[in-house]
Amino acid sequence: MKRDVLYRVEVHGFALEEALKCGLMYCDPPWNQGMETLFRGNVGLPKSKTFLDLLRRIVEVGRNARYGAFIEMGAQELGNLDMAVREAGGRLSQTFRVTYCRRRPSFLVYAVWRSELDLLDAADGMDDSVTPLWALGKLERDGGFFRAIDPCCGRGLTVTSADMLGMPCAGIELDPRKMAVTVSLLMRSGNRMLEKDAI
Repeated sequence: MKRDVLYRVEVHGFALEEALKCGLMYCDPPWNQGMETLFRGNVGLPKSKTFLDLLRRIVEVGRNARYGAFIEMGAQELGNLDMAVREAGGRLSQTFRVTYCRRRPSFLVYAVWRSELDLLDAADGMDDSVTPLWALGKLERDGGFFRAIDPCCGRGLTVTSADMLGMPCAGIELDPRKMAVTVSLLMRSGNRMLEKDAI
């Protein structure tokens, strides 16, 4: 059986080992078991036992972030996401209606465990192409937790958004082709502090 190989990209000197000092997690995971099975199959991996198992692994990363996690999700799995967050001792603070690729209705959920960000302006109606930049922009630069993590970074929207803000960020991805897109985008942005490793 093939083992999970995770590819990681780090920008602005953020080492993955520092995840416990992370301010925020932003993640756009697969939205259901079928998508997750397809993504894992594309890199030669077996499917997870249940989709809830994937959500639990993602929530475990978000639970360690000082100001919680923003997670994009389709309507059909919002209940499972709520369950995974509650099992990990957190709560869903806010749920915003956003769009995926400017056409498909979806949700951006903010889950918290300890401290909570002040979200005076709502993300309702935003497209997911700008929500990572909106969410990461809520972190205070001088608070000691000005760093982010994305455990399903895909083609790197969260990581490139963090790069635009000058924010240290770590992105993790199973698919090396998607990670190559992220690396390419970061190199075009002039980021010279980029590291790419297989872990």
